[in-house]
Amino acid sequence: MAPRTRTGSKKDDRKAERFPFVVTTSSAKPDLATRKMVRQYAIRGAAKARRESNTYGKRNMLQYPPTPILQAPMGSLDKHDLDISTDRKECAASYVVLPQRTLEMHDDEREIHKHMTVSPLRAFFAHNNRPLIERIGAGRHDPFVAYPVEITEQRQRILDCVFDSRVGTLKPYRDAYYFIARDDASAFHQFLANAALHRTLYISEGKILRSHEATAFHYKALQLANRKIGNIEERVSDGMIATVLIMAAYNHILLDLEAWNMHMDGIEKILNLRGGIETLNSNMRLRLLVSWLDVTGSCSLDRMPRFPLPNQYAPELPNLDEYRSPFAQYLRGMWQICYPNHPEVSCLMDDLRVFNSLLGAEATWSTGRIWADGIVSGFWLNHIVRQSLCLQAAVDLNDAGSVIREAFRLGVLLYLAEIRRQFGVYPVVMHIHVSKVKALLKYSDISWRSFLPLKIWVVAMALIEANAGQDKYWFACEINSLAQDLHLGSGENLEDLLKQLFWYPQVHSVLLWTKIRALNLFTS
Repeated sequence: MAPRTRTGSKKDDRKAERFPFVVTTSSAKPDLATRKMVRQYAIRGAAKARRESNTYGKRNMLQYPPTPILQAPMGSLDKHDLDISTDRKECAASYVVLPQRTLEMHDDEREIHKHMTVSPLRAFFAHNNRPLIERIGAGRHDPFVAYPVEITEQRQRILDCVFDSRVGTLKPYRDAYYFIARDDASAFHQFLANAALHRTLYISEGKILRSHEATAFHYKALQLANRKIGNIEERVSDGMIATVLIMAAYNHILLDLEAWNMHMDGIEKILNLRGGIETLNSNMRLRLLVSWLDVTGSCSLDRMPRFPLPNQYAPELPNLDEYRSPFAQYLRGMWQICYPNHPEVSCLMDDLRVFNSLLGAEATWSTGRIWADGIVSGFWLNHIVRQSLCLQAAVDLNDAGSVIREAFRLGVLLYLAEIRRQFGVYPVVMHIHVSKVKALLKYSDISWRSFLPLKIWVVAMALIEANAGQDKYWFACEINSLAQDLHLGSGENLEDLLKQLFWYPQVHSVLLWTKIRALNLFTS
């Protein structure tokens, strides 16, 4: 290897020699001169840089504990896989980690031997003395991607956090926001703001709702977006829509639904100037995200969505007749006979039966991969949520068809709430729906007749999502009363009935039994 020619000052030499390369094609030990060059230009420089940045001898890691709790995939979960005692810490983490809640299956005798109370935002991390890999430099994302802003060390940390697949609530950032923000500076700053806010929520277990880092990125995005307003082309560009859309998501994370609504109004005006939402069909990711965020925020407010779903991208599901419940089919037939003037309810029952069958089949077919499938979440799940939101109408408390229609609509949204969390949707806010169910059942005095099982299903869904103490006890009393009418003498009988309707045991059974034990149902 030829010696280097030294020219200029020592400072220029250091800049020119910051990244020297040693090329060797032999597997034998390098000669003395080569080893000396490696020590002089590579090892010595790296050690000096670490000493200057005060990181010498330290792990360059984020605040997250490095190894996830062992969690078996949905559909093949075993209670022993949730044991994170010290004698199991040496096991390799090879399972899919589910987002927001750690769920545990109970055995055939319906006894839950252990309960793990985990914050929805904290996910499934446990301290372990054997980290799998150092966080920074692990190669979670492509370092050669051309970004619209300079990637500093701070931004690199946030990107590394986004691409950490163990954090389920960041999945939408990896799959959607990242790709639509990568082509615009203002959108990318807002993307970093959202990710930084999520990171703060995660570390603080949801106790801290503000982040100085997130606020700085947010105001930088606002500054860049305001500059575009004066340009007629940029104000209606895809980058501008992406910026406003991610800002709406930022406000939804903070539960500032008024600000979310304001930003969605802005997107609607921009799309009207462009000629309608169809002008986004050439940008599939942006088109999907507009509708998906519209559905998510509208569900939090229980209001009609603004935009249609892009059904041209929706896939077809396989034939799942063998997994469909005969009792749910019977219930649908009864509805068509008793209330033929409400065919939209039959359509919703059909779609919910198909989706419920898909989840039931997933327990047999896959190993939890469905929770990472954005197609299932984005098209089928959001389709049913949107369909339920669009069923809103004035309720006549003296009309049985009107009351049952509204109760079923709300029950569907409550049924899907925890499933949406498992798919990584955050936040999922359901207190409006719980209040509506309580008021509807409390002030209506109709006969449910053949639809009494449907009523107890709606009440059970509301009980699962109820947080206020008064609401929980009210729904518990309703279940006790309905259980007597239906001759259900135990929690097991109740669960068996619910499974014949719309029910995903790996999600709903655990939550139901938690409430049954906490409220001492069926003990008197």
